[in-house]
Amino acid sequence: MAAAKDLTAVTLQLEVKNGVDKNDQPKFKNISYDNLDTKATADQLAEMGKEFGGLMEEAPHGLYVVERHQLTEEA
Repeated sequence: MAAAKDLTAVTLQLEVKNGVDKNDQPKFKNISYDNLDTKATADQLAEMGKEFGGLMEEAPHGLYVVERHQLTEEA
């Protein structure tokens, strides 16, 4: 049997600084934007991330895309 995966959800995560730890190393947290269009291209998602990041005090440290897929078995 072969398996297939269908994209069901896309989330954009912006990694931002969130203070420092006890060793003075930066800590980070993720701010997530979900329910995005599953047909959005990488360029469109990057542009969204830049626009959201532009609204923040400090630019995000990283941009990440999290995709959720449903697995189905095909006969």
